[in-house]
Amino acid sequence: MLMRGLTASGKTLYAEILKILENEGQDVVVSTTSDEAIEQVFDYVLMDHPEIFYVDGYSYTNYTLGNTITKITFTGNYLYDLDEVKSRQTRINDYVNKCLAGAPSSEDDYYAIKYVYEYIIDSTEYDLNAPDNQNICSVFLNGRSVCNGYAKAAQYIS
Repeated sequence: MLMRGLTASGKTLYAEILKILENEGQDVVVSTTSDEAIEQVFDYVLMDHPEIFYVDGYSYTNYTLGNTITKITFTGNYLYDLDEVKSRQTRINDYVNKCLAGAPSSEDDYYAIKYVYEYIIDSTEYDLNAPDNQNICSVFLNGRSVCNGYAKAAQYIS
């Protein structure tokens, strides 16, 4: 997890952004007044959490007094409402359960990871024009993706 490399204030911001995204929050005040911190931590959250497939960006508002930023509010860019997210998550869980049901029993992580990799590769067509191709939905729901979709799907199952 990328969060480990953050300072204490970065970890706080990470937890805040994660919670905002999970709840599809809008205009929520965060604990930083640094634009750069928001950019870095947002990227870390999405890299660590492929299950947040329903976010593809963010916006924020700086509140200033003179030339000093006094607070920032944060909003994710949500692709789907919470009902659609729940519906997709149910279908993703079905795919993952089907995948894992056939996994070989082994104490060696190599074989488990190899199985997941092969399952995803065999079940997914490479398609530059696939919908949702930058997130796990492209693999789990559509069976068509690009490299980022494959990687996030493997990360999610592993």
